[in-house]
Amino acid sequence: MRPTPLILAALLCAALTANAGEPVTLKADKPSAAETQLEKVERDWNENLKDHKSAEISALCSEDFLFTDDEGKVQDKKRYLHDIETLKVISYTMSDLKIKVYGDTAIVNGKWKGKITDNGDEVEVSTRFTDTFVRREGEWRAIASQNAQITAP
Repeated sequence: MRPTPLILAALLCAALTANAGEPVTLKADKPSAAETQLEKVERDWNENLKDHKSAEISALCSEDFLFTDDEGKVQDKKRYLHDIETLKVISYTMSDLKIKVYGDTAIVNGKWKGKITDNGDEVEVSTRFTDTFVRREGEWRAIASQNAQITAP
């Protein structure tokens, strides 16, 4: 006896609704190991900036690292590390992270908002950032970073 189309449709419907109360998780919904590592690198970078740990920040950046500030000025790694010495991060939040991995290269884009003191002046800052990373010897290193200040509408 062959199942009728109605029975086949009922079986298909039952199979599709068997886990109806549970969320469907697709592989694309889960961050890859590289994405998880890069998010940690971003958080470490910011915590080290807040804690004035320039040696740790230096280790996260490649020797050929370039930083472009919100005025379009470009700094090499040495100048960047020098300039962040006068910066004090009082508090910050990072949000809207988008991480794209292309083999051993990755782009991280996000929003950074915080309260800082720079040369004695306390200001609130809101920026969009784009950081470019390469994986060298199994470790992610920043090769470029660019900030764009968000101005109130």
